[in-house]
Amino acid sequence: MLACCMRYHRAPIISGPEAAFLLERNAAAGGHAAVVSCDGLWYDVRALSTKELEDFTDDLARMRLASDVSAKN
Repeated sequence: MLACCMRYHRAPIISGPEAAFLLERNAAAGGHAAVVSCDGLWYDVRALSTKELEDFTDDLARMRLASDVSAKN
């Protein structure tokens, strides 16, 4: 779906329960983002640097916008 065109393959799609586990574990430790959710999909972003995370979320936003525009046409 969305991940087919993503540049960041170090942010794999994970399940909801996996995301919940990572969020809970990360909340206890604090620090860097662990997961990102977009359009019902969860991504494990622990391996991304801050710059890669920013670029990844920008890519998700661009893909969502492109999807919204094509759905309206």
